[in-house]
Amino acid sequence: MKKRILLLILATLFLIFISVRETYSEYKKDMDVKINSTAADFICDAEIDNPGTYISNEGWAYFKVIIKNYDNNDNITKVPVQYNLSISNQLDSKALYRYLDASGNSNNFVDTFTTRNYTFSTDAKQSQVINVEVKTDSMTSENVDFKVDLNCYQISK
Repeated sequence: MKKRILLLILATLFLIFISVRETYSEYKKDMDVKINSTAADFICDAEIDNPGTYISNEGWAYFKVIIKNYDNNDNITKVPVQYNLSISNQLDSKALYRYLDASGNSNNFVDTFTTRNYTFSTDAKQSQVINVEVKTDSMTSENVDFKVDLNCYQISK
């Protein structure tokens, strides 16, 4: 009986010894996160002025695309904006296009183009006029079906 008690004590000590050697950790991480967000009016608008009524010095018809950082109620965008303009043929049109902006930036006649990137600030009403010349192979009147895409992105202040 003494041997059993001694063996039970030794087994208990052995289990205590093993359990003391293994350590367990518990980590708690308290975080105080605050998120602030601001909503602002993002305004980048375009209109096409009289397609087909303008003729360039080289004899090509052109139209004007006017991009603005304000709306019809004169509300100005509250965030800085970067934008570009893309023109592409639709359906069976085979016209070629080139653009000319107020700074003299242009491209060669192509069937699809994207202008360089422009920016608008938030301090005043601004607009950009881009003339898009249209060239066709026929010398007669021809209907041209095109798509104008205005791609606007908010940029950091």
